[in-house]
Amino acid sequence: MGLPISCLRISDIDSCRQSCYCIADDTMTKRPPPPSITAGGNPLAKMKRSCSPDTVITSYMKPNQPSAINLSTYNPDDEPTFGINDLVYDKSIDVPTILKPLLDSTAFQRLRGIKQLGPTELLYPGATHTRFAHCLGTFYVASSFLSALRKRYPDKISGVDQLCVCIAALYHDIGHGPLSHLFEHVWEQNHYHHEDMSIRLFDHVMDELKREKAPLMEYLSEVDLEFIREAIRPPKSDPNGNWIMKGRPEEKAFLYEFVNNTKSGLDVDKMDYILRDSKHCNFGTRFQLSALDRIIKHTYINEQNGRTELQFHSKVSSDIRALYEDRERLHQCVYRHRTVIAVEYELQEALRLAGPHFMVPGKDGTLVALKDATKDVEAFLKLDDYIITMISNSPNPALKPAIEVLNRIRKRQLMPSVAVIKLTRNEINERDLRRYLEERLPSIAAKCRFIACSFHGGLGVGNDPMSRIKFICRNGEAQITANEWQHSVWWYVFIDYATSKESDVDFESITNVLKSFCKTKNIKAAVSPLYKRNEDIENDNPDF
Repeated sequence: MGLPISCLRISDIDSCRQSCYCIADDTMTKRPPPPSITAGGNPLAKMKRSCSPDTVITSYMKPNQPSAINLSTYNPDDEPTFGINDLVYDKSIDVPTILKPLLDSTAFQRLRGIKQLGPTELLYPGATHTRFAHCLGTFYVASSFLSALRKRYPDKISGVDQLCVCIAALYHDIGHGPLSHLFEHVWEQNHYHHEDMSIRLFDHVMDELKREKAPLMEYLSEVDLEFIREAIRPPKSDPNGNWIMKGRPEEKAFLYEFVNNTKSGLDVDKMDYILRDSKHCNFGTRFQLSALDRIIKHTYINEQNGRTELQFHSKVSSDIRALYEDRERLHQCVYRHRTVIAVEYELQEALRLAGPHFMVPGKDGTLVALKDATKDVEAFLKLDDYIITMISNSPNPALKPAIEVLNRIRKRQLMPSVAVIKLTRNEINERDLRRYLEERLPSIAAKCRFIACSFHGGLGVGNDPMSRIKFICRNGEAQITANEWQHSVWWYVFIDYATSKESDVDFESITNVLKSFCKTKNIKAAVSPLYKRNEDIENDNPDF
């Protein structure tokens, strides 16, 4: 049997994408460092010096790990850079020339073909920005933070520390699959997580760049590479509070808060995607560039019992709270809008149907099924959003069911939404809800699809992220500013388009049963209908 057309197409476009890399200024000349905001005096007491400004730390290396003592000293201010113009920050992002091989790698360039918000552009047409742009933006925010802090704390942050954190920021999302987060939930039995894949791809790139990485490796040791991996995907903390990180010691614990902050969720990743997503969706937010500048200016490093952490001046507490609140609002109105949910449901179904039959060239040219592509790095690197078009155009008869689903999406024949149940905490069990519906509307219950969405500040329902951050008052004392966080859980109810016609469904009866269920179970919830009667639609502007 010959190679399927889909396989040929996906490999053929690889070389084309490699030639599409362009930058605003590729002169590769040395530039002055980007302007950074510096703060005045530090209200905290003067901290114990742990190292000289650019000394590579070796005290926390394991005996079997190679020493970094002979590595060159890295000073970001002295490195030549090249610029990439960015829409969000309205300036050129200066990237050290030694990082260009990382940007030019196949793995990173692949992000140009993956939209940051997956299918959200079907609701917000401007949401066509990519993971490539987001990773560059995250790199810029990390660089801005570290540059400002290194000027104020030269004994706490070395040039190599800054380099490692910026590389982690650049590569933190490189492991995303087609359609971004959607791809993680298609074959959950594979236990695929984009952060784990990011680490695998980082190692893959470093192995691949044997000659090109030489200038970079003049500054980095194996311990530094481990630190980059840990910054992308921090290991679970020790329940006894022991320090388990291998890349950096407790004195540099604060460095783990920049890229993937598991403590409070306040990190450069979140800062960039809120700014970037809101701009491309034309969605109003309180967290703006001015708030980012204020936070950078009023960030401090504090040490307690030998372990450091980031603290902030109390005057930026409202800016940080705005960040968390905007995250919640973006999830409600953009990421988990009912139209986006309906499209994602259909896309996941199409990918599941295509999974066993759509083949991708993997290691040594071996064909790998789409559903197994996360197990083969070479196959995974050939996947981006274009697979949807390739599946749609494939002559393979086994892909016909998937193509039918994709055609429905193209014609906007999406699952109609019936109602939404809004709760302050999740008190609904889907099995109980479905059983209750089956007893009262047996002909409709099987056609209903229930999708729960939780909206919070980033640490889960019931957790106030502000309670995980310490703010410094004018008297120099640190305190926690915690307020009751209004979390919510919404249960969307849809009708499966493939199994029924909208005209055959009594939407009002379903809504009444949902209200009855909440009342019978003593659940405090607001049940709101989402359907429109025919007479209401004539003068209305429905969602895209």
